[in-house]
Amino acid sequence: MSWANPKRLVVVPLVVAVFSALVLAARGLPLGMDMEGGTRITVRGLETSPNTSEIEKSLREAWDTDKLRVTTTRNTLDNTFGLTIDTPLALSYEQELRGMEILAGKLGFSSSEEMAYDKKHVGPIIGEEFKRQGVRAVVLAFIFVGIVVFIAFRHVIVSLAVMFCILLDLLVAAAAMSLSGVELGLPSIAALLMVLGYSVDSNILLSSRLFRRRGGTPLERIRDGMKTGLTMTGTTLFALLVLFIVTTSDVLREIAAVLIFALLADVMNTWMLNA
Repeated sequence: MSWANPKRLVVVPLVVAVFSALVLAARGLPLGMDMEGGTRITVRGLETSPNTSEIEKSLREAWDTDKLRVTTTRNTLDNTFGLTIDTPLALSYEQELRGMEILAGKLGFSSSEEMAYDKKHVGPIIGEEFKRQGVRAVVLAFIFVGIVVFIAFRHVIVSLAVMFCILLDLLVAAAAMSLSGVELGLPSIAALLMVLGYSVDSNILLSSRLFRRRGGTPLERIRDGMKTGLTMTGTTLFALLVLFIVTTSDVLREIAAVLIFALLADVMNTWMLNA
């Protein structure tokens, strides 16, 4: 596949789109605590990386549930570790106390009072409302972006092509979230809304260079726009990679991950499919 026969490049994003749709149909999107409801306990400032499998097994037995996930994070600034426990359970005071005593023992503390931790609880009704509002925000943003694109170009085919590419960016990003275990929560919803802005930028750049710039052949104008577009996307990807690596915030890491997935998909969908 090459620019000598650019139409053949269309196959790549279409195959990826079909694969992404199959992934979402088979696996769905994992829901975060914000959307599902439950309890999150976070411990930070650990000097050594904890044994997550052992901790997870002990807490499953203590709380009598299989719905529990334990993950670790690392603070590259002070070289300490953090531990996050997510469960859809609404823990009672006794359950929390028993679990924290077990956790303190696994982490090398003599009691839970020596261990600094944060607890966050979201009820299932609130979680369902968060999910409904998040989905509504993405759908409305998509519709308004389509209206703006149509007003800018006043051409139905161009507008539909741009919106189709944006839709594929969202589809591929969602499938990548499913495969990588990034949960659908308030941070990832915010990232998906940002995806709309990034995606429409590159597609508008392509359409503007192709239909509004004079001189040269259409292929030359596409190449010129591609140089600018890839430079923009490349610098953004580099910044997001740095953020993903150095940040100690789970929220920022989730946002960076979703945007990286979407920008990689946007390069493919804009310059192979829409072009």
